[in-house]
Amino acid sequence: MNELLIVFVKNPSLGAVKTRLAKTIGDEAALVVYQELLAHTKKITLPLTQDKVVFYSDSIEEKDLWDGDYLKQTQSGVDLGARMLAAFSWAFSKGYEKVGIIGSDCYELDSQILFDGFRALDSHQVVLGPTLDGG
Repeated sequence: MNELLIVFVKNPSLGAVKTRLAKTIGDEAALVVYQELLAHTKKITLPLTQDKVVFYSDSIEEKDLWDGDYLKQTQSGVDLGARMLAAFSWAFSKGYEKVGIIGSDCYELDSQILFDGFRALDSHQVVLGPTLDGG
Protein backbone atom coordinates (compact mmCIF):
# COMPACT_ATOMS: atom_id res chain seq x y z
CA MET A 1 0.00 0.00 0.00
CA ASN A 2 2.96 2.35 0.60
CA GLU A 3 1.02 4.53 3.05
CA LEU A 4 1.99 5.37 6.62
CA LEU A 5 0.26 7.02 9.56
CA ILE A 6 2.58 8.70 12.05
CA VAL A 7 1.23 9.07 15.59
CA PHE A 8 3.07 11.56 17.79
CA VAL A 9 2.84 10.75 21.50
CA LYS A 10 4.37 12.05 24.67
CA ASN A 11 5.70 9.41 26.99
CA PRO A 12 2.93 9.17 29.61
CA SER A 13 4.80 10.41 32.67
CA LEU A 14 3.42 12.11 35.75
CA GLY A 15 3.93 15.85 35.48
CA ALA A 16 4.97 15.73 31.80
CA VAL A 17 1.62 15.49 29.98
CA LYS A 18 -1.33 17.87 29.68
CA THR A 19 0.61 20.36 31.80
CA ARG A 20 -1.77 23.29 31.24
CA LEU A 21 -4.70 21.11 32.28
CA ALA A 22 -2.71 19.83 35.25
CA LYS A 23 -2.57 23.36 36.65
CA THR A 24 -6.28 23.07 37.41
CA ILE A 25 -6.87 19.34 37.94
CA GLY A 26 -3.47 18.16 39.17
CA ASP A 27 -0.75 15.98 37.65
CA GLU A 28 -2.38 12.65 38.50
CA ALA A 29 -5.72 13.54 36.90
CA ALA A 30 -3.94 15.03 33.87
CA LEU A 31 -2.05 11.76 33.40
CA VAL A 32 -5.33 9.81 33.54
CA VAL A 33 -6.82 12.15 30.91
CA TYR A 34 -3.79 11.67 28.67
CA GLN A 35 -3.90 7.89 29.05
CA GLU A 36 -7.56 7.98 27.97
CA LEU A 37 -6.60 10.10 24.96
CA LEU A 38 -3.90 7.57 24.05
CA ALA A 39 -6.45 4.75 24.22
CA HIS A 40 -8.83 6.77 22.00
CA THR A 41 -6.04 7.40 19.49
CA LYS A 42 -5.24 3.70 19.31
CA LYS A 43 -8.92 2.84 18.91
CA ILE A 44 -9.34 5.16 15.91
CA THR A 45 -6.05 4.23 14.22
CA LEU A 46 -6.17 0.47 14.66
CA PRO A 47 -8.81 -0.11 11.92
CA LEU A 48 -6.71 1.69 9.28
CA THR A 49 -4.97 -0.52 6.75
CA GLN A 50 -2.01 1.84 6.44
CA ASP A 51 1.23 1.00 8.21
CA LYS A 52 1.41 2.84 11.52
CA VAL A 53 4.33 4.17 13.53
CA VAL A 54 4.32 5.75 16.97
CA PHE A 55 6.93 8.44 17.52
CA TYR A 56 7.59 8.80 21.27
CA SER A 57 8.69 12.13 22.73
CA ASP A 58 11.50 10.75 24.89
CA SER A 59 12.13 7.03 24.54
CA ILE A 60 10.47 3.97 23.11
CA GLU A 61 8.17 2.30 25.61
CA GLU A 62 8.37 -1.47 25.71
CA LYS A 63 5.24 -3.51 26.35
CA ASP A 64 2.73 -0.70 26.07
CA LEU A 65 -0.58 -0.27 24.29
CA TRP A 66 1.18 0.27 20.93
CA ASP A 67 2.73 -3.21 20.83
CA GLY A 68 1.84 -5.38 17.88
CA ASP A 69 0.45 -3.35 15.01
CA TYR A 70 2.64 -0.27 15.35
CA LEU A 71 6.28 0.41 14.53
CA LYS A 72 8.05 2.48 17.17
CA GLN A 73 10.46 5.39 16.80
CA THR A 74 11.70 8.32 18.86
CA GLN A 75 11.10 11.95 17.94
CA SER A 76 14.11 14.13 17.22
CA GLY A 77 14.35 17.88 16.81
CA VAL A 78 14.37 21.04 18.88
CA ASP A 79 10.69 21.94 18.44
CA LEU A 80 7.48 20.43 17.14
CA GLY A 81 8.06 21.58 13.56
CA ALA A 82 11.55 20.07 13.47
CA ARG A 83 10.29 16.83 15.02
CA MET A 84 7.49 16.57 12.47
CA LEU A 85 9.93 17.27 9.61
CA ALA A 86 12.27 14.56 10.92
CA ALA A 87 9.39 12.07 11.15
CA PHE A 88 8.21 12.83 7.60
CA SER A 89 11.81 12.57 6.34
CA TRP A 90 12.18 9.19 8.04
CA ALA A 91 8.92 7.97 6.47
CA PHE A 92 9.81 9.10 2.95
CA SER A 93 13.32 7.62 3.32
CA LYS A 94 11.61 4.27 3.99
CA GLY A 95 9.80 4.52 0.65
CA TYR A 96 6.36 5.60 1.83
CA GLU A 97 4.58 7.75 -0.73
CA LYS A 98 1.58 8.89 1.31
CA VAL A 99 2.20 9.88 4.91
CA GLY A 100 -0.22 11.27 7.48
CA ILE A 101 0.60 12.58 10.93
CA ILE A 102 -1.58 13.07 13.99
CA GLY A 103 -1.13 13.94 17.62
CA SER A 104 -2.35 11.77 20.45
CA ASP A 105 -4.76 14.17 22.08
CA CYS A 106 -7.36 14.89 19.41
CA TYR A 107 -10.54 13.42 20.86
CA GLU A 108 -12.75 14.61 17.99
CA LEU A 109 -10.60 12.76 15.45
CA ASP A 110 -12.05 9.52 14.15
CA SER A 111 -11.14 6.71 11.74
CA GLN A 112 -13.26 8.16 8.92
CA ILE A 113 -11.45 11.49 9.01
CA LEU A 114 -8.13 9.65 8.73
CA PHE A 115 -9.41 7.44 5.91
CA ASP A 116 -10.72 10.51 4.05
CA GLY A 117 -7.37 12.27 4.52
CA PHE A 118 -5.46 9.42 2.93
CA ARG A 119 -7.93 9.24 0.03
CA ALA A 120 -7.53 13.00 -0.49
CA LEU A 121 -3.80 12.38 -0.93
CA ASP A 122 -4.70 10.49 -4.13
CA SER A 123 -5.30 13.85 -5.81
CA HIS A 124 -3.53 16.40 -3.57
CA GLN A 125 0.08 16.80 -2.45
CA VAL A 126 -0.89 18.10 0.99
CA VAL A 127 -4.04 17.64 3.05
CA LEU A 128 -4.78 19.54 6.26
CA GLY A 129 -7.60 18.57 8.54
CA PRO A 130 -9.98 21.18 9.91
CA THR A 131 -9.77 22.27 13.51
CA LEU A 132 -12.25 24.14 15.62
CA ASP A 133 -9.94 24.79 18.58
CA GLY A 134 -7.25 26.79 16.80
CA GLY A 135 -4.75 23.89 16.98
